[in-house]
Amino acid sequence: MIDTIYDEIVLLCKKMTYRDKLRLAQLLIQLARKEEEEIANNKVQNLNQENKTKETQVVKNKKSDDNVDKFQYIIER
Repeated sequence: MIDTIYDEIVLLCKKMTYRDKLRLAQLLIQLARKEEEEIANNKVQNLNQENKTKETQVVKNKKSDDNVDKFQYIIER
């Protein structure tokens, strides 16, 4: 399937002028760079989300530990 698409693109490109081929190459490079940036941004956002989740869990665990300490103090008295 992909091979046939590439074959069709090659056939169409052969009909293009030199300048049109260069312009197409520029557009394809721009699209690839944009896609690469979006992927990198998504990875950063996912890492930030994971870090926030971990921080929230640490805070919850700390609160839970504090409550246990308070109960132990009350029980000991």
